[in-house]
Parts: sequence; structure tokens; C-alpha cells
Amino acid sequence: MSIHLCPATPDDLALLRHWDQQPHVIASDPNDDWTWKSELGRDVDWREQLIGTGW
Repeated sequence: MSIHLCPATPDDLALLRHWDQQPHVIASDPNDDWTWKSELGRDVDWREQLIGTGW
């Protein structure tokens, strides 16, 4: 099995919010707020937001 990385899009919003609610993610950074809805729509030169697919 292989994992492929592709740009995260607004279509990934529900999955990213789900991941952010997991206890191990909260434990790693309890004050984290990525504001996914607005960030997924931003295209900036200094960042790539990638998501893994294919597992």
C-alpha cells in the first residue's frame, strides 16, 4: 500500500475537523485552531497544505 500526497481542498474540511477532534491530536496541541474553512481557501507561496490519500 502506498500513500500519495495531494493538496488539501475545501472538500477535505469534514475529515480535517474530525481529525482535530481526536484525543491524541488535542493532547499534542490543546490550543490549536487551524480555522480550516478559511485556510483551505488560501493559496500562499510559503505553504502547502497536503493530505494523504490511498490507505
